[in-house]
Amino acid sequence: MRIVHIIHHYWPFVGGIENVVKALAEGMARLGHEVHVVASTYGAEGRPREETVNEVHVHRIRSVRLGYPDLTYPLEYSIDLTSELG
Repeated sequence: MRIVHIIHHYWPFVGGIENVVKALAEGMARLGHEVHVVASTYGAEGRPREETVNEVHVHRIRSVRLGYPDLTYPLEYSIDLTSELG
């Protein structure tokens, strides 16, 4: 099964929801699922925009954070990603 998690921040940004999504994504990947996480680049400066971490495909998109994590707004839309995930 192909699974996509969309979250405002992902590892290496550390927080409660980030830890939960990381644990869920890695657990699902260990079960043999194809897991993708779409997150912002905020908090992941220096990390690649596309990488695989513990069998989880991480896609980071450029965004701006307006004070609170829940107000993270994407500045781009990846056509390649949506066609890849089909």
